[in-house]
Amino acid sequence: MTSDSHPFWTGTQRVVDTAGRTTLGSLAALLQRSALLICNDTGISHIAAATRTPSLVISSGGDARRWAPLASERHRVLSQELDCRPCLHEVCPIGHPCALAIETEQVIAQAQALLDSRRLPIAAQLASVAEL
Repeated sequence: MTSDSHPFWTGTQRVVDTAGRTTLGSLAALLQRSALLICNDTGISHIAAATRTPSLVISSGGDARRWAPLASERHRVLSQELDCRPCLHEVCPIGHPCALAIETEQVIAQAQALLDSRRLPIAAQLASVAEL
């Protein structure tokens, strides 16, 4: 699947790769202005939570229940439960089935759902904030 072949990537939506190009402070500022963060299960997901930026976290070897951002309506985690989780290996000895099990279509569907949830009427958004 290419970026041109899926409706998720059409229109005015943009994907920006800032890997290795920001300081921690500028990363937080960038996240505050972002509609959505898609990342692996690292510290950036917690910066997104701190800046109230919706995130989709692809969790591979870590313990998703322990380390996932708490506000589940704003942050979603995709993970595959396997007997080898949580993983303590620096290099996976069995080929990363935890990461490879996450399908592109799952990521796109969850990302679109998070983006769509931000387009709710303001009353619905305020109600969801009040539940926190």
